[in-house]
Amino acid sequence: MENYTGEWSDLDRKLLEFIASRPMGIWFNRLVEEFSELSRVTIMRKLRNLVQAGLVNVERDPNHSQRKIFKVKEEIVRAIESIKDIVEESSSKIVGISRESQAMDPCHVAMEVFKIVESEFKSIGRVILSISPIGVPAASFMSRYAFKVASQTFGLIRRVFSGRPEVLDEFQRLSPL
Repeated sequence: MENYTGEWSDLDRKLLEFIASRPMGIWFNRLVEEFSELSRVTIMRKLRNLVQAGLVNVERDPNHSQRKIFKVKEEIVRAIESIKDIVEESSSKIVGISRESQAMDPCHVAMEVFKIVESEFKSIGRVILSISPIGVPAASFMSRYAFKVASQTFGLIRRVFSGRPEVLDEFQRLSPL
């Protein structure tokens, strides 16, 4: 773990999601092709971080002795999918409330949205706890990953209630953030 930096970026997230979308794994040269705007050194450094954090495994290709295959650990793939599903479900509920909310009291609407967000955060917390046996670096990365994905919920709230500033004000008042 001597090179592990503990720092995470959007690039780390994108790289992890891309590798996770390939269940059979991916070779380094394919990653270089896919992320052609980056240098090989940058990609290797990011991969090393993901491997050292316990998120990605490196395997030798049985058909090519010099080729390495990078695969996201199954527990991490499930966690990524779960977090995305949780956020998608919350988003659907929030959009539903926004459509029905015109005649409703802003305080009531904000409270309903707040309950959805609170439930989303609790569910995401359980997902992160489920991967904690992998190690602190993995849990740390997944916490940051979850925060980035879940922050889309707040953008959605601002968009769907932009015509009802009183709901946004009430939500802001309820929110500890």
